[in-house]
Amino acid sequence: MTVSLAVLMLAPWVTVVGHELRGHRHLSEVVGRD
Repeated sequence: MTVSLAVLMLAPWVTVVGHELRGHRHLSEVVGRD
């Protein structure tokens, strides 16, 4: 029960962090092209 609760709380953070990393990588790629 506690583990599933932790997973439910962490899942959104993992998704947000993943989007942030992807966004930063894309930004650096665009800047590198310029």
